[in-house]
Amino acid sequence: MRCFAGNAVVLTSLIWVSFSLLGATKYVSDTLYIPLKTQSKNAGRVIRHLKSGTAVTIVERDKSDSDFAKIRLVGQDSTEGWVKTRYLEDEPIAKYKLSQLESKFEKLQSQQEPLKDTVEELKAKLKLAISENKQLKGKESNLEARLDDIKNISSNSIELFEANKRLKAEKDKLAQDVQELRRENVRLQSNQRNEGIKLGLFAISLGGLAGFMLPYVKPRGRRNKGVRLR
Repeated sequence: MRCFAGNAVVLTSLIWVSFSLLGATKYVSDTLYIPLKTQSKNAGRVIRHLKSGTAVTIVERDKSDSDFAKIRLVGQDSTEGWVKTRYLEDEPIAKYKLSQLESKFEKLQSQQEPLKDTVEELKAKLKLAISENKQLKGKESNLEARLDDIKNISSNSIELFEANKRLKAEKDKLAQDVQELRRENVRLQSNQRNEGIKLGLFAISLGGLAGFMLPYVKPRGRRNKGVRLR
């Protein structure tokens, strides 16, 4: 009695599930399995079933029946066999593409984590570089100002050098003039001494001559003193 009641419950549940599925919206699966045979057409045995999205390479076509082609699995499993060409596409199916994109997306996400740290590090370096650039610009401005000062000082130094050069030339000329005046003074003094010596010698000579001639010179009055009167 209990077994019958249990079976009735199960049967009722199945019927309820069946009726509940009648109005539900469903979708046809895009997953397909095609037979890989040892021969073309409908002959030969089935080697295995290939799932949709499996990559294959065509190695031969049936000349008598273009609906079949001999293919080889891509990858480590190089199994060969015959399949219908209508199941072969030039591009992967959408589901396979989506799976590839999901794999790439997950891979990119996994690679993005270390990139975040790298980006933050680069941001910090960029901020530091901007700060250093500002400091360098400030130093550059200071150096330009100092360079202008040095240029001004250099210009003044050149002017002072030229003025000093002119003063030195004038000083040398004055020194030459002084030397010339000293030599002229010495020459004049020498000439004066010579003239004095000459005058002294002339005076001595004149005195000697006068002393020699004096006894012979008699006054005229004394000469008439001895004349007698008649």
